[in-house]
Amino acid sequence: MIARMMFVRAVVGTAIAWMLLAEVCGCRAPLASERTEALSAIEPQEQAKDGDATAQYNLGICYYNGDGVAVDKAEAVKWLRKAAEKGHLQAQTLIGAFYFQGDGVAVDKAEAIKWFRKAAVQGYPQAQSILGSCYFKGEGVAEDQAEAVKWFRKAAEKGHPESQGMLGLCYFKGEGVAVNYAEAVKWFRKAAEKGRPESQTMLGMCYLNGEGVAADKTEAVKWLWKAAEQGYLLAQEELEKISGTVPAEQL
Repeated sequence: MIARMMFVRAVVGTAIAWMLLAEVCGCRAPLASERTEALSAIEPQEQAKDGDATAQYNLGICYYNGDGVAVDKAEAVKWLRKAAEKGHLQAQTLIGAFYFQGDGVAVDKAEAIKWFRKAAVQGYPQAQSILGSCYFKGEGVAEDQAEAVKWFRKAAEKGHPESQGMLGLCYFKGEGVAVNYAEAVKWFRKAAEKGRPESQTMLGMCYLNGEGVAADKTEAVKWLWKAAEQGYLLAQEELEKISGTVPAEQL
């Protein structure tokens, strides 16, 4: 039992650490397609100056990345804030990320929470996920597992894979909700099918131990392999432990 809980704690630790890093940092690292879109806004800068929120957002991204202009984080913050103040969800989340990380502004987690919440209450799943993570860890707000579950659920129901995995972990551990292994498996599966290694590992362990699902070592190995192939250390370690208990052709 102690070993099992240590394993789950390790999964939770890596999952929540990844979420806060990847979610927040991901907010300020737009995809190539977004950078191309942002670059197209450099010529019509007048649109941004005239108050178009999308143009202001795109211009801010250009200044942040140095797309078509010299990198200037102060200008990036200036234009993204203008867009955020007009209700642009991605801009609100980005401004929150800047304050959370101290990127272009001084670290101010209370200010970060303010902007994350503005986007979250309007239904933006990435902001909901980050806000849930902050409540889960007590980053910028008092730790509140029930509030974390509330925001994870909102994002998870929109298909956000990291929130689906965290909601599964909350049900598995009884964090903010009553323990419910079947419900945990349901959310692990949704995230695992989207490629999340933490959830693939937890789903595999549920199959291995018969928690929330009938025990099935073949299915356990399948999901652990999926996570292990992505370099997820905990899955690799579990596969090593069970390698002598399943037929070689299943490994």
